Amino acid sequence: MKFGIDPATATVIKRYPHRAEDLVKSFSDRQVICKHWLAEELDKIIKRGIKKDRPDKRIYVAGCWYGNVLVPLITDMFPDCDIRMHDINEQVIKIVKNIYFPDLDQLKASVLDSQHFSYNDTLINTSCEHMKPLKCTSGTLMILQSNDYTHDKDGTAINDHINCVKDVDELIAQYKMREDKIFYKGEKDFVTYKRFMAIGLRK
Repeated sequence: MKFGIDPATATVIKRYPHRAEDLVKSFSDRQVICKHWLAEELDKIIKRGIKKDRPDKRIYVAGCWYGNVLVPLITDMFPDCDIRMHDINEQVIKIVKNIYFPDLDQLKASVLDSQHFSYNDTLINTSCEHMKPLKCTSGTLMILQSNDYTHDKDGTAINDHINCVKDVDELIAQYKMREDKIFYKGEKDFVTYKRFMAIGLRK
């Protein structure tokens, strides 16, 4: 059986071999499934016309990681939107800017702690379990994912999951979504934990 990786990923591994394991995790089945889940549900919402303004002015991605799975899905849906990527890891941001998306003019990636930023327009945060609820202005379209993954199968605590939720309604409450503007809420059961997603407008 043949196995291949894309040239950008090969470059990352060559230049940053210590990041290989982390990079592999970003391509895991569950990561890919959840990013496609997000794109599919957001596309349905836009096509149904539930939100009058398409999120094509600016999309922020908090705790963006490498963006290797999510960004192509965003640009397929919104080819003309500005994308702002935020992550606290300087090396990750260098990889985003210089290796994965050096020619994507509408994308700007910054080393930034999302907890010290106030979001507007559209916010994507698929790392809600890693941070306290973020500041968003009223009317911001928020696309959020979190989980209840506090301990591994052997009982070991997952220390970087500092803000897990018990269900999707707790996620909605944390981010103060308008009850009449919750466009989607759901979950996926991955046996060892559940992944939650909510899409809606900030009060």
